[in-house]
Amino acid sequence: MMNMTEEQKAAEFKQKLEEHETAQKEINAKNARIFDPKAIAENAKQIQTLMDKDLGEIRYGCLTSREFKALNLGEIKDEEEQAYRVVHAMLQKASPDFTYEDFEAMPFDIKAILTERLTKRFPLFLRQQQLSGSQPTKTPS
Repeated sequence: MMNMTEEQKAAEFKQKLEEHETAQKEINAKNARIFDPKAIAENAKQIQTLMDKDLGEIRYGCLTSREFKALNLGEIKDEEEQAYRVVHAMLQKASPDFTYEDFEAMPFDIKAILTERLTKRFPLFLRQQQLSGSQPTKTPS
């Protein structure tokens, strides 16, 4: 029976560690792909934070389907106004006393930055907004 040198032991340990790390990365990747609707629903109740280089910390909440529908965006024809309504509702979840009048009183450039940052962060928001607010178009055959 051969005795392993310290170098051989270190090499074997390193290989086992790398194998373990690879296996753990695969487990983490698999877990990351698991859709957990309960966790997503719970997340909608949490206040989120977005650090912005221009505005600083932006606190907001994700809208639930019910909250989104309650905005009645289909009644609003102006897409910019629809986006403002959604952004205001998201901000209001973090600051319940923040009224739409407060939002309207904000400088245009700040409203534009907020709208751009929040809608960029949530690309599904735009798709959902389009699906709920517009009629499907037919393409010529």
